[in-house]
Amino acid sequence: GGDVPTNVPAPMPLPTRRFTVDGHAVEIVGDLQGDALAPTNSYVWVPSLSAAVVGDLAYDHAHVWLAESDTATRAAWQTVLRRLEKTKPRVVVAGHKLAPELPNDAATLAFTIRYIGDFETARARATTADELVATMQQKYPDLGFRNILTVAAQAAFPGVLQP
Repeated sequence: GGDVPTNVPAPMPLPTRRFTVDGHAVEIVGDLQGDALAPTNSYVWVPSLSAAVVGDLAYDHAHVWLAESDTATRAAWQTVLRRLEKTKPRVVVAGHKLAPELPNDAATLAFTIRYIGDFETARARATTADELVATMQQKYPDLGFRNILTVAAQAAFPGVLQP
């Protein structure tokens, strides 16, 4: 339709990680451990607003993507989130949330840290992906994106036949 652009510019790397927008300093904090095996995540920090746009680093009322992580990277991810918590952000925009009307606040950091820890504990106790899913569903019955939990559980038990 008429709302589709005919010319879409290609994304370009930013020349610097620090710049200003409308007079406000903006910083790209990069090369952080998050939802992948390599430290490829970043967030946007706006000091004057005490705001962090964290993308894939945090989830809100949704199962967390853990299929491409392992015990070490999950622990490193929690460390990144704890370090961000210490900055006491007033606004935190999660990359994945169940509903847009949910508040954009630091509670999403605490939730993601807790969820990763609970997943790790449940993974250590489970013997199959189905057990892991059941444990996490019992602990978090109202979260969105259950398919993400299923994929993460299957990745945690590769080659294990489910009963």
